Formats: sequence, structure tokens, C-alpha cells
Amino acid sequence: MIRCNACKNYRLLRNTFAAAAVSLLQISSSFAQTQPAPAALDFDKLATVPGTTVTHSKRGSEELTELQRGGVSIQVTREGNKMQSLGVDHSGHGAALCIWQIYIALRAELDTCFAGKYPELRDDLGTSINAMNKFIAQNSLLPTSEKEVESSALAQDIKLRSPAANMSPERLAEVCQSGDLARMVLEEAKTTHAQRLKQLDDLLSVPRPPVMNPCL
Repeated sequence: MIRCNACKNYRLLRNTFAAAAVSLLQISSSFAQTQPAPAALDFDKLATVPGTTVTHSKRGSEELTELQRGGVSIQVTREGNKMQSLGVDHSGHGAALCIWQIYIALRAELDTCFAGKYPELRDDLGTSINAMNKFIAQNSLLPTSEKEVESSALAQDIKLRSPAANMSPERLAEVCQSGDLARMVLEEAKTTHAQRLKQLDDLLSVPRPPVMNPCL
């Protein structure tokens, strides 16, 4: 579902979130506890996990550490006291964290702008989010419980829905009619239940660290 339709339009979310006074940075921050902090990762221990490779190298004054697992690469760059990390999914099955955020956003938009409509789509979104919560918890590079991931999903959901609570019915209707995210919901509603389940199965078919890139 997402990889075929919504992911290619994910850049449109930025405009919708901005209109609702919710930034991607704010949304991502609610998931911070389940994103691996580079300094907290024990790469030597992670290297002992089957299917994982860890390499160390230097580039001038920078120290580079790269972990690869399941088609995902996570690179940590250290220079003095500065540290940066970047995780990229090359598996061909989609960046799990990006798609997870899209599903949460679509469900919030569906409930806000299409209340009572497309019940099968809403059920499928809920099923998918629950499955991804479990996937994220199981494949996080740091010990993370499914309950923690669920709490992060709930926090995102609340942030996405909260602006609508302060809108008049007229303003809400205007935002819903003009929003890119609402159009994404309509596109997803055209897919079938079987297509959604097939694409969810594909997304979760390869155990790998959940990362955000490529996303936008």
C-alpha cells in the first residue's frame, strides 16, 4: 500500500504537517527513545549477531563505523566530540520508520477528515501499525519493548490530531479539502484489502534495523 502509493508522495506530508503546525522534527522526536543513539551502540557486540557486518575506517580526522544488516546500513561518524549517524535502507522493502510514520499520519487524517468512512482502510492501517510496532521493537539495535513503540505511536497520533480540536467546522473542512494528506487517504482507499496485506507482508519480510531513509 504505502510503497506503491503514499511513499512516493511523502514529500507532500511536509506541507500538510506545516499547515497543521506540526513539523516532522517534532513528530520524529517522540520516537527518540527507540532510535539508536550512536554512543550507546555496542558495535563489537552487534557484530556477533549473524548476518551483521561492522567495519571501522578513518577519513582524515574522522572515525567511521558502519554496520550492515538485512540490507540496511548505519554509518556513525566521529570527529572529536562531534558524532553523526545516518541509517539507510537498501533492502528494497522500504524504510520501516518512514512508512510507520506515514501510516500513523494517514490514520489520523482518515479519522479527522473522513470520520466514519473507509472502515476497511482504517482497520488495515491499524493492523499495519500494530505489526510495525512489533517489527520495530524486535529489530531495534537497542533493547526496545513493544509497549515503548506503541507509546511513541500514540504520542505521534495525538500531535497529529490536536490542531483539529481547535478548528471550527468550517476551517477543518477547508483544511481537509485542500490538504495533500487527505488526497493521499483517497488514493489509499482505492487499493484493495489484499493489496494492502501483500505490501505489508513485503515490508516486514526481511528482519532489519528500522530507519527513516530513504523517505522524502
